[in-house]
Amino acid sequence: MWAHLLLGMLALSPAIAEELPNYLVTLPAQLNFPSVQKVCLDLSPGYCDVKFTVTLETKDKTQKLLEHSGLKKRHLHCISFLVPPPAGGTEEVATIRVSGVGNNISFEEKKKVLIQRQGSGTFVQTDKPIYTPGQQVYFRIVTMESNFVPVNDKYSMVELQDPNSNRIAQWLEVAPEQGIVDLSFQLAPEAMLGTYTVAVAEGKTFGTFSVEEYVLPKFKVEVVEPKELSTVQESFLVKICCRYTYGKPMLGAVQVSVCQKAHTYWYGQAEREQLPDKCGNFSGQTDKTGCFSAPVDMATFDLIGYAYNHQINIVATVVEEGTGVEANATQNIYISPQMGSMTFEDTSNFYHPNFPFSGKEKHLEY
Repeated sequence: MWAHLLLGMLALSPAIAEELPNYLVTLPAQLNFPSVQKVCLDLSPGYCDVKFTVTLETKDKTQKLLEHSGLKKRHLHCISFLVPPPAGGTEEVATIRVSGVGNNISFEEKKKVLIQRQGSGTFVQTDKPIYTPGQQVYFRIVTMESNFVPVNDKYSMVELQDPNSNRIAQWLEVAPEQGIVDLSFQLAPEAMLGTYTVAVAEGKTFGTFSVEEYVLPKFKVEVVEPKELSTVQESFLVKICCRYTYGKPMLGAVQVSVCQKAHTYWYGQAEREQLPDKCGNFSGQTDKTGCFSAPVDMATFDLIGYAYNHQINIVATVVEEGTGVEANATQNIYISPQMGSMTFEDTSNFYHPNFPFSGKEKHLEY
């Protein structure tokens, strides 16, 4: 968040204050290096013979930011300037000096500002997290300032190290293109298994990837909808989603069973004949988002009787395309007999006998 440094009339006696012009100088209280900032001078009318000077004083030098003379009418004057590097390497407290000189007028005021070297972050990203021996590794490097602007400075060195920290590849004086460095490395067929490291700028920034023998990627099946059901609903949507553990949607064949189980009654040692479950079965393919949806008619189920459980059991099975690997998910959804609800709003916390009680009623239907 940018604060502003405000400089105004000095606290002088009334007689002297009448001779001094009113003025306002604004600029950020924190100056980031490297950047271009702006300083503005707002002058009250008159004082044509008064020359205002705004300077930035650091340990290394004094930089004149703005010089302007008063006019007969109010005037706002702004100018841009380059922020100098902080003398301390990372940050420095500098001084903004405002002075005015004219006929029988001379004044000066100082304020402190912080010059801070702009922080940046370097990110290393590979095209996938796990490789097998013999594959090509593609990775990119980007450095961004705190305002997410890419930095185009060269990287003095980029190294690739194996799991034993041995350097197996090196790139020197790497220049980004539009802020991004794209590099690649061919793994040997007998490459060592384990975690490899991409080191940037003499080991100040790291990125990693793994080399493993081929294993089938794992994925997870999830029942996304419905979350709850009501007896007043005429239908609902069942939605199944499937994703790999690293987040990518999975393509596959889906089988979904939506069932209402019958109760089992016992009479002494004998079990009564079991009623059939009320089920709906659906099948299809996951879409590009890894999901499958199907509408289910609530008329399929017994919503008011006592012979069936008042919950829906959803069983989803997904078979991965190309490999035949199968994964399952189950979910029980309660069928609520509640048809709706009412809430009272804008009411008093207490009811007083013989006094009117007022408020608003809000009715919610499922």
